[in-house]
Amino acid sequence: MGRSVLAAPIWYQAMQSNSRILGVIERLYAAAAGLEEWNGAVASLAAFMDGGHAALHLIGSGSLDLAACAGLNEDDQALFRSREAMELFTPLAASVPINTAFSTFECWPQREFERSGFYNEIIRPANGFYGAGVIGLTPSGPFQLSICRPRNGRDFDADEVEMLQTLLPHIATAVELSQRLRMASEGYASLLRVLDRLDSGVILVNTGGIPVYANTQALSIVAESDGLALNGGLTAATPEATRQLRAALARAASDAAVEPVRLALERPSHRPPLQLAFLPIWRLGATVPGAGNTAVAIFLTVPGAAPSIDRQMVADAFRLTRRESEVAVHLAEGQDLATIADALGIRVAAARQYLKRVFDKTGVHNRAALVALIRGFAEPWR
Repeated sequence: MGRSVLAAPIWYQAMQSNSRILGVIERLYAAAAGLEEWNGAVASLAAFMDGGHAALHLIGSGSLDLAACAGLNEDDQALFRSREAMELFTPLAASVPINTAFSTFECWPQREFERSGFYNEIIRPANGFYGAGVIGLTPSGPFQLSICRPRNGRDFDADEVEMLQTLLPHIATAVELSQRLRMASEGYASLLRVLDRLDSGVILVNTGGIPVYANTQALSIVAESDGLALNGGLTAATPEATRQLRAALARAASDAAVEPVRLALERPSHRPPLQLAFLPIWRLGATVPGAGNTAVAIFLTVPGAAPSIDRQMVADAFRLTRRESEVAVHLAEGQDLATIADALGIRVAAARQYLKRVFDKTGVHNRAALVALIRGFAEPWR
C-alpha cells in the first residue's frame, strides 16, 4: 500500500512564509549597513516575489541611478541607468501613487503600456512584461523598485502587491539608512540635520521638478494632499494651480533668480492657503546629491503662530559669524537697525555693515526677502 502524501499544516506553511519574509528583511538591513551587496538583497526580494528580474533605482537629476539589480545582464543594466530610461519613465510616473505598491496594469491600461517607449525600449529587451513596484519617498530622496516577470509568466495578484506593500517600510528604511551613510561621507548629513529641524517644510527638487529630499515637516504637509501632493512630482489642487507651481519653480531655477519666488496655494479644505517660497539651492551654500547646483529649495509654511528663530541654524546654513546671525535674526523678528545696534551694544554703522555681509552670504538683496528667508529657520519645539 502506497504512502499517502499529506499537505503541510497551515501553521507550518505560515511559519515558513514568515521565515522567508524575515530573511528578506534581514538582507535589506544588512545591505543598508554595508554588510552585504545591495544586489544580493534585491535578488532575495525578487526570489521571494517570484520575479524574473528586479531593479532598485535612486531617482536623481535627469537619470535613473541603478543602485542594485538582479537578473539583468550588462546591456540591460546600461539601459536601465540611461538618461533615455528616465525620459521614457517620467510620463508614466505621473500615474503612480507615492509610497504605494502597485502592479503595472493597475496604473496603465495594458495596450497603452505595450505601445509605450518605456516598455518597448527598456522593459521588453530585458524580457519583462508583468510588473509590480513602488515609487517611495524618503527624507534623503525618492527611489523606485520594480520587479518583473516575462510575458509567458503570470501577472502579480492582489495578495502579492499587498505583500510588497508590507515590505515597503523596511525597503524604504534600508534605502534611507544606506543613503544617510553615503551622504555623511560627502558632508551632506549636516545640511539634512539643519533642514529637518526647521519649522517650515522644505522640499528640494531638481530641474525636472522631481523631489530629491523632503524634511519631516514637508512630508507631514503633503501627506494631507490638501493643496499640495506628490504624484510622481509636485502637484497642486487644480490644473491651474499646478501650472503656477511649475512656473514658480522654473523662475526660481533660472540663472536670473536673485530673490525668493513666492506662491500661495489654495486648499480644498478651505483652510488658509499654503505659503511657498522658492529659492535656488546654491543660495544655501550647498550642493545636493542627485540634484546639483540647479536644485531649488521650496519652503512650505502652514499659516499659524510664528515660532522662535534658531540663530545657530541660521549661522550654520549660510556660514554667518555669530554677530552676523544675531543681526539677521533680530531683523527677521521685526526690529530696526537702531534697536538691533542698541541690543547688541554696537554702533548703527557697524550693524549696517553686518547686514551687508548677511546680504552677500545669503544672496538676497532687500530686507523683505531676507526676513522671509530667515523666518523659515525656527524651533518647532518652543
